[in-house]
Amino acid sequence: MHFHKKLFFLFLVLFPFGKNIFAQAYTRLEKKIIRSIYKDSGIDVRKVPNLLVFYAHDGTEGQINLDFHPADSITLHPDYLIALGDASQFLAAQTIMQLVSQNKLQLSQDINLFLPQGYHNPTPISLESLLTHQSGLPKLPTNFGQYEKDKNDPYRYYTDTALLAFVKDYPLAQKTGKYRYSLVNYALIQYILEQLDKKRTPLNEKWNTGHKEGHPITPKTYYQFDAAKGLAMTPSALFQTIKSTKQIVKNYPIFSTKMQRKIYSSYGFHVLKTRKHEIALLKGAVNGFTVVAAFDRNRDRILVIVADSQDYTGRLYHALDWFF
Repeated sequence: MHFHKKLFFLFLVLFPFGKNIFAQAYTRLEKKIIRSIYKDSGIDVRKVPNLLVFYAHDGTEGQINLDFHPADSITLHPDYLIALGDASQFLAAQTIMQLVSQNKLQLSQDINLFLPQGYHNPTPISLESLLTHQSGLPKLPTNFGQYEKDKNDPYRYYTDTALLAFVKDYPLAQKTGKYRYSLVNYALIQYILEQLDKKRTPLNEKWNTGHKEGHPITPKTYYQFDAAKGLAMTPSALFQTIKSTKQIVKNYPIFSTKMQRKIYSSYGFHVLKTRKHEIALLKGAVNGFTVVAAFDRNRDRILVIVADSQDYTGRLYHALDWFF
């Protein structure tokens, strides 16, 4: 028997999940994706009931649903809602950019134009500075703890008025123009969109079940900070949305984040530079779900990975970076 065949069978013995893999009608690419998830992502399957993967790879598309606990009755349905967490910033940014492309907004506009009288910050803040995390605003508002009453639903009691009061009084001198990751930026973007009658539809669809620390989480109504931490969408719709934004995203500029070498920021997502591609990366974990999505500028290759557990954010993308 050839050496590489011996290695192959040894791999099956060492990794019992291989029996389930090859019992399925998976393609060669799908088998490679699954192996990478099990072997290289560091995922703790005891804490993650299910993992759902959508992919597009050089004209080939598919879906993989991994059930780590087949004895239970829980499945991750591609057409039921999930919470996107920070990954939802991409959706809010694309709505803003669509309005810009229709000449209804300008990136240079001061957001004070959209805020009520009495809530203007003395320092101008442009729409683009919100989109690119260069406004100077902090990650969370400093008055947030005054309203947080339930750690499992921390945004419920934080109102638009509280957000605007924080923005009004926050000193921005010498802080604008540099990258500073901020959920406040996208909470303000969502507020502006609501003022422009771009409200999202009520969440009256079916939800997947999320998990945190091994316990199921019942989906709750989202209040403020919607775009920063609370937007919801089905996994299949997220995949189709990423596919459909090819033209509007292809030529977006990127901005240095100074977070890490070769990582940059754009409008609602981060960019990782490789030798071959610029890869857009979305990551979010909230309300019992983890979402990782990555795609190249031309959408030749797209990955959307959803776990129905908030415990795991891990190295899913890095385990699959060979995909690009």
